[in-house]
Amino acid sequence: MDRPYTKTSLFGLMFCGLAMMISCSDQKIDTTAAREEMKAREIKVVPEAQVLEKALSIGNDLMTSLSFSLDQDSLVNKTPVSENDGPIISFYLYGSRPKISGKEKQLFEAYAYNAENSIKSEPNVQDLASDKMILFTAPVIIEGKEVGVSSIRIPRKYIINQIEN
Repeated sequence: MDRPYTKTSLFGLMFCGLAMMISCSDQKIDTTAAREEMKAREIKVVPEAQVLEKALSIGNDLMTSLSFSLDQDSLVNKTPVSENDGPIISFYLYGSRPKISGKEKQLFEAYAYNAENSIKSEPNVQDLASDKMILFTAPVIIEGKEVGVSSIRIPRKYIINQIEN
């Protein structure tokens, strides 16, 4: 007696039919996470002025969230800060000799000069094109006295991701 189908081929045929029924169901697939990922990878064209404005805003927000104290001639941030692919925060006390260079050193010296000569210093942003960072600097004031400089390096990518289109 010839059988057109063996048990194995019949089982395979039933499995394929079941797989087709499951894959063709009316279930809706949540694509929200995929859409958000695609949006995060989307290339954004952002004017330089908008990048610098957002960097100033981010830096000012960080400065208001930080709490400083002086501890034996060193500046201490009492607020924990997460630095995962975000801003990198440094503090320099006037009268110290920090190991910095370039624009950061020039700004530190300008802030120190202003403090020595009773000139009010304001927050500042500078483009550090060489390492894809924006440098935010601001005076550190403790008990009404300007004692140092906060230097916050903000990755350009981080700033652009913070800008809403």
